[in-house]
Amino acid sequence: MAEHPNPEETPPGEPLDAGAPQEQPRGGVTPGGYEYTVVSDTADEERPSERPERQAEPRPRRTFSLGLPALIALALIPAIVAGVAVWFLADMLGAGGGDDDERLERNVANVVNAFTQQQGARTVRYEGQVPPSFPDDIPQYPGARVVSSLVQVRGDDAQYIVVYDTEDTRQDVGNYFAEAFAEDPWQVEIEQVGRESTVQQFSNIEDADVSGIVLAVESLEDETTTIFMSVQVVGGASDNEPEDFEPGASKPLPAGFPGDDIPQYPDSILIESAYQKQPNATQYLISLITRDDPGDVIDYYRETLEERGFTVEDGDPEQNPEGGESITFASTDPELSGSVTAFEFADDENYTQVDVQVQTAD
Repeated sequence: MAEHPNPEETPPGEPLDAGAPQEQPRGGVTPGGYEYTVVSDTADEERPSERPERQAEPRPRRTFSLGLPALIALALIPAIVAGVAVWFLADMLGAGGGDDDERLERNVANVVNAFTQQQGARTVRYEGQVPPSFPDDIPQYPGARVVSSLVQVRGDDAQYIVVYDTEDTRQDVGNYFAEAFAEDPWQVEIEQVGRESTVQQFSNIEDADVSGIVLAVESLEDETTTIFMSVQVVGGASDNEPEDFEPGASKPLPAGFPGDDIPQYPDSILIESAYQKQPNATQYLISLITRDDPGDVIDYYRETLEERGFTVEDGDPEQNPEGGESITFASTDPELSGSVTAFEFADDENYTQVDVQVQTAD
């Protein structure tokens, strides 16, 4: 099902960032709009693979910061991948903690939403395993546990994201991938080591359609290194044929969503929802499906919102998915604003997907 990106974040008219209910680290913003903390560009000192003894009493929070070298490398890859990598690892290893199940549900759901915010794309999530179509010749770290994964199909191409955990050190992980991707048919195009992160960008010298990155980040307060792997396969859509679509039951609106002002489309099924709290605003995203045509959906929202006192304008046609339509809206205060986009549902052409983005002033 064509889900949407981070759910808890972005201004109307822009894709939601990989949203997270936890507050992001401060320090700057990547090209994709993701906040990060910059630390010194000092290379790692040599250290034994054995971890030093930890304090018997764990601290209440795990801390994380993404080093400058990693940010430089991430700037060279697609913004959506960079943004998801920065957000996912910052949220997973930063404040908040929580057990594995909670972490998986909170973080992976938001990563899925971040990717699926790209309209016209189809994303499938897998828990505890790599996608069945994941290229089997790509090196994987021995003994690492797959936390979760997803594959997104957009046009003819496929993008894979796999997140692993291991008890080995980041140095061990970085050394392994440096050696593994130095062997034919692989080559390392970029390798950068920072104080808290290691990045390798790799490609296949025999198949220019396959490339990717590996980002490893080590928790500073427990024995866990998390590995984020992103693989792009040009023409990989043929390996990911969709299963028959089953819409299932409609999900509830997110808590606090202004449903009295911005209604859910009649008889629609809510398939994804997200929100992100910011200092002076809250942003929401709901994704609906309906059997009505995109034009009928947009006409309904235009008429309904104008009757409720909103200013409604046509959306930018260049930003609409093929065959899609959109509007933007704002209240006169302006405490409420947002957009509605309707387009063919990627998982089943018999449905229309409706994305409603709303920002409320707090």
